Amino acid sequence: MIGYQTLEDIEREDITIESIIKILKTNFPKSNTSRVEDAYTLASLSHEGQKRKTGEAYIHHPLYVAYFTALIKLDESSVIAALLHDTVEDTPLTLDEIKEKFGEDTAFLVDGLTKIKKVTKKVKHSQDDFETLRKLLIASTKDIRVILIKLADRMHNIMTVQALALDRQRENALETLKFYAPLADFVGINFFRKKLEDYSFKIIEPEIYEQIETYLRTNALKEGGKSINRETFITKHVAYFSKILKDYHIKGEVFGRHKGVYSIYRKLLKKHGEFLVEDIKEVNDLIGITILVNSISECYRVLGIMHSQHEHLAYLFDDYIAKPKSNGYRSIHTCLVSKEGVKTALQIKTYKMQEYNEYGPASHIYYKEKEKNVSILGSKIGFLKSLVRWRDEIKNIEYYKVDVFKDKVFVFTPNGDVKELPKGATAIDFAYLIHTNIGNACRGVKVNGVIKPLSYEVQTGDVIEVLLDKKRVKPSMDWLNFAKTPYARANIRRAFREEEAIEEQAEDEKENEESNRLQEKLEFIPFEDEERKVISEKISEANLVKIKGIENIDCSIAKCCSPIPGDDIIGHVTKTRGIRIHRKNCKELEILDYKVLLEAEWANMKKEFLTGLYIQTTSQDNTGMIKEISKLLSDMKIGIEKLDSWNNNGFNGRIAVNVTSKGQLETLIRKLKKIQKVSHVERVNIT
Repeated sequence: MIGYQTLEDIEREDITIESIIKILKTNFPKSNTSRVEDAYTLASLSHEGQKRKTGEAYIHHPLYVAYFTALIKLDESSVIAALLHDTVEDTPLTLDEIKEKFGEDTAFLVDGLTKIKKVTKKVKHSQDDFETLRKLLIASTKDIRVILIKLADRMHNIMTVQALALDRQRENALETLKFYAPLADFVGINFFRKKLEDYSFKIIEPEIYEQIETYLRTNALKEGGKSINRETFITKHVAYFSKILKDYHIKGEVFGRHKGVYSIYRKLLKKHGEFLVEDIKEVNDLIGITILVNSISECYRVLGIMHSQHEHLAYLFDDYIAKPKSNGYRSIHTCLVSKEGVKTALQIKTYKMQEYNEYGPASHIYYKEKEKNVSILGSKIGFLKSLVRWRDEIKNIEYYKVDVFKDKVFVFTPNGDVKELPKGATAIDFAYLIHTNIGNACRGVKVNGVIKPLSYEVQTGDVIEVLLDKKRVKPSMDWLNFAKTPYARANIRRAFREEEAIEEQAEDEKENEESNRLQEKLEFIPFEDEERKVISEKISEANLVKIKGIENIDCSIAKCCSPIPGDDIIGHVTKTRGIRIHRKNCKELEILDYKVLLEAEWANMKKEFLTGLYIQTTSQDNTGMIKEISKLLSDMKIGIEKLDSWNNNGFNGRIAVNVTSKGQLETLIRKLKKIQKVSHVERVNIT
């Protein structure tokens, strides 16, 4: 069957435009194959005279990319785009010419492939943040087909990487292993992921790769007391299970697989912290058999037959049909054990499940083309989960449209580092993201080599250089009109608070110079008798804290950090509001002169203090989650002052609560974390 060819089969096959068209017609019988032939002719002429590092004619590469694109069941426009994907950048052919000859859809895909090629080139190969790079690639396109064709492109590149110098081979292999293989997993193309991993691992760790391969060839399986290689074992078992299906008059298909080398290595490394070749015997799914049938009821019938005739390991049984994985994967998994103790991992699924599990969104679209009456609104593909939402009507290419990372933009520093910002962020937000001092001294920016105002709204793929004014030491208050990120806005305000604090302190020192209270180790603060009387009345009523060396002094709790009994505290002398009590680790204290700080401790008193909590959950049920949290607070006799909640892939919220001590707050946090679906709780400032 075309869909289940291995990469080894493909490597041995002579890929031609005819073989590509054959697959395309099988998947989409109404395809206009003359357009595909025309695209091949145009690609051949455009790349004429160009050679790859392998010495082959360049057209060999787009042929393979188109072949993989067809193999994962993408449509006619995708196959044409695969044939032409390098032409705009590497040949005189223009995007307008492609649009005129092959239509807007094909031109859109070629343009997307050209753009992400340029974007990913900007990223330093040594950069470790491959997760950011994955987000960048996803954010750079509005059509899932662009990513799938890009994966097909990388597949052929890693297959032929041996033509490069050794250092370039390793560089490409590392990028493939750390970025492209997880990207394939991210969008649900298992067919690509496994081979991308093994091709890369063979280059990065050739000795370990060979150790595992040798073990699998010679020691992994025994039958009749003798070693048997994987291919022979699989061939015999495919025939054996096929006969069982025939005996029970079940229409289906059986094929075998063996676990990838890199997958074995990673599994053992995770389990033991190191890799030892003899530990391979612990892996239960070295050999796998997949049985495909036409219906779910037949899946369970086959399971019953297999379990009745063979010993099986109950702890390795999983029913992902009844309870699919979060990425939509469905299958029955079980592990059969032969009389000689050889374990065979058995998967039982329908043909449709197999297509989806192997080819992800491409197969999903392929099947929906066949089922015109089926709505696919909200379908979640792979680890995209709620990030990828398919349209609820089948209208040509509308399926493939995605709205991923819609709230993020990814930009570059001149050195190629990727920075993530919220959508709508401006150049001044970028400057403060680099460093507070960079933001404060910023006088402008260059975006892609062109000077732009600080209010410029940054776009994914922009290269941004911050221009500095060495004489500038503080920001402009006007920046608050277009700064969007909380971090930038807080630092702009903070700079002005620092200036105000300095001016206030200087004025205070001048007005109170005769008292010299700050120079005498701050052991007392003189007040006029009438003022002291008023303050004394206030403090006797509240009795909040004790200040070292001073009695009956006016104190208040700072809202910025909301200290509560049990926190380490310190007093800050203000000009007009007496002493304000902060937590010792309060960020606001960083801008204050140490000379206006006083040692403080909590007094013996009973009082409720307001503090804030941030609660993050995986629940989509706002009402239910609020009800459960409210019940816990009621049981603990803790009052709620304020609740702000929102949904972003789960209920999230900030609450302000009244507690009597740090111990009570810590108990509350522990109990909140025990609530089902609560994933994170932390103390936060109220303001």
